Amino acid sequence: MRRLIYWVALLGLAPTAWAQPVAQFTADPLTGCAPMVVSFTDQSQQAVAWFWDTGIGTSNLQNPSFFFAQPGTYTVTLIVTDAGGAKDTLVKTDYLTVYSYPTADFAAAQTTVCAHEPLAFTDLSSPGTGVLTQWTWDFGDGATSTDQHPVHTFASPGVYPVSLVVENDAGCGDDELKTTYITVQAPDAAFWGDSLMSCGPPLPVQFVSVGGAGQHQWLFGDGGTAGIANPAHSYSSYGTYTVTHMVQDALGCRDTVVKPNYINIGVNTLSASASDSTVCKGDTIFFTTNASLGSTVTWDFDDGTTASGRSVFRKYPAGGQYDVQVSIDDPSGCQRDIVIPVEVFDYPVVDFTVAD
Repeated sequence: MRRLIYWVALLGLAPTAWAQPVAQFTADPLTGCAPMVVSFTDQSQQAVAWFWDTGIGTSNLQNPSFFFAQPGTYTVTLIVTDAGGAKDTLVKTDYLTVYSYPTADFAAAQTTVCAHEPLAFTDLSSPGTGVLTQWTWDFGDGATSTDQHPVHTFASPGVYPVSLVVENDAGCGDDELKTTYITVQAPDAAFWGDSLMSCGPPLPVQFVSVGGAGQHQWLFGDGGTAGIANPAHSYSSYGTYTVTHMVQDALGCRDTVVKPNYINIGVNTLSASASDSTVCKGDTIFFTTNASLGSTVTWDFDDGTTASGRSVFRKYPAGGQYDVQVSIDDPSGCQRDIVIPVEVFDYPVVDFTVAD
């Protein structure tokens, strides 16, 4: 009996064997652009308490998250404790890498340019981590480029925003937008003349520039020139003349408009036309001429009606063939009689019978 009590006592004093804790964890993501939020997942065995040290802070949570605001390489330490107070430590050296973003910036060779003038852009971006690998430009006029230092030509006058998006080899990106950055100027050399033809000289013409301010140069095609915006010129000989107008603005931007055979003296170019030569009864036909202001234009519609004016219309009440005659006399002395044939159809008569 004493021997049994002795062995029981020995068994009661024997130490308990505990499994040791094993520290283990994962993190997501392991790399990224600053600022980067990293979530840690504990995979330790036999742990009941945790102590994390990430280099930017500590935590006693089992699965904490940390906010890494600064670029760099970070070592992470996890110390776990089991129910009996035993500890284990896991250190993952240079476990996390946080990259820095690039800083996008650029400049144009000049911010006020002429339309159709090549303009160079220079990338001034800093790469942050690594090197820049991608550039995406938007010039505000529908055009883009992926060159680092592009050259672009703006076709139309206006004010344009320009933007640049850059990305480094770590996949981090930045963008820069400069609103109302590029001003494109373009003078307008468009013009018109009040009298373009004559059946004989002299023909005085008043030319009018549409484009406004700037230095003007006119070539009238007969050896005459002018240097004002709205010159008057008199043609003294028979012929056909090409007129050229050039404008240069204060920036030096230029525009040129050439109108070949614009002035005609001794060449009768009077004409008339109808909107349609075959119509149904009651439809409207529009008649027009190219006669200048001040011309006398009379129309005979071949159905007993007449009209006057450079543009007229007629609705025929009955079908048939009509020879419309128009007589044109313009202020320069040109005269022309023109016949325009028109055919008017009656509407069909609908009828039917029913068989017995």
